[in-house]
Amino acid sequence: WFFLLFCPPGRGPLLPPRCAGVSPQLVPAPRRHWRYGHGMESGKARIQRSGDNAVVWADLHDGTGDIVVNRYFERALPWPIEFEMWTIPVDGHEGLHAHGPDDPDGYAGAREVYLIVEGSARITLGDVSHALGPGDAFVADPATPRGIANVGSGPLRLVVLNDPGPMLADS
Repeated sequence: WFFLLFCPPGRGPLLPPRCAGVSPQLVPAPRRHWRYGHGMESGKARIQRSGDNAVVWADLHDGTGDIVVNRYFERALPWPIEFEMWTIPVDGHEGLHAHGPDDPDGYAGAREVYLIVEGSARITLGDVSHALGPGDAFVADPATPRGIANVGSGPLRLVVLNDPGPMLADS
């Protein structure tokens, strides 16, 4: 059984601040049959080392710098999610972008969670910027323009969870 936290009917999924002041309910989640999970059959475990599936994105979304992205367990998890560790160099940034219906990279509908592990970041959500440090996180829905910049004196390391949207859910 998998469980998800849901808000009462009409309040949507548990994402602050939509559910502020509402007691969440623990309910069984329906089983979905995604085409993810290859190689993760019951009773099996897998280790992936840093660098085993790394790519370098230069000037991502019209940003600056080479962002090193380690993709972990690509298409091997039982959920339609991408699990990544990013390293953004000093003065580097991911450009402001959204994943709306006309996304040129094919990630239309993708939601993203960013968790700062090391370094200092300035994130932009829509028109507002925020300073973040280790342990801080943010989530962005597909339509919200977002970007992240390394404003520290060393590398910025973060975990990114990405619901790749319809593009990868059926492949």
